[in-house]
Amino acid sequence: MKISFKSSFFLIMSVALSFFVYNLVQAVNCEDNRTCLENPIKSNTIPEIFGNGIKISTGIMGSLALLVFIYGGAVWLTSAGNPEKVKKGTSAMVWAVLGMVVIFSSYAIINLVLNGLGVN
Repeated sequence: MKISFKSSFFLIMSVALSFFVYNLVQAVNCEDNRTCLENPIKSNTIPEIFGNGIKISTGIMGSLALLVFIYGGAVWLTSAGNPEKVKKGTSAMVWAVLGMVVIFSSYAIINLVLNGLGVN
């Protein structure tokens, strides 16, 4: 019987993952004087966890839209009169502005809904 590389890799990773999960559970449920893990999320309810995740993701998307806006401006400024590059830079800036409008409005709506649910 020939064991392929994929199956042996899967077996080794499964064993390693099971040891990791076992040690993680032991560290979280520690009852003796060992070092215990603290909750890094700092929230205990599901709406708070989802709210924090949505706020972080909208912040990342806003940053990416700003980078696209900067890229479009750089392409437009370095076009040297080339109409194709001017159009490309202008198009990137227009879509970045539209993206920022969508991201900020979705952030405002999500913030309104989370405040209505009582999540800060």
